[in-house]
Amino acid sequence: MAQKTLEKEDRISWLNFLNAKTSTVTYEDIEFIVLLHAKYYNHKPIVPKPCGCKNDPARKQINNYIDELNDLL
Repeated sequence: MAQKTLEKEDRISWLNFLNAKTSTVTYEDIEFIVLLHAKYYNHKPIVPKPCGCKNDPARKQINNYIDELNDLL
């Protein structure tokens, strides 16, 4: 089970990430998402490798992580 809210420093970092005005997500962004999600949802930080296809399972997983991290705001 996740903590109810992000710690102050993580919250600031997450909000900075969300407010970035970019249209693409870099590998470093994906690493950040995975590491933060792993910290709060207690799992190994395994970075998925997106293939770029429309129904990419890695993309779905990353989007799910983003949604779950947003729930902690």
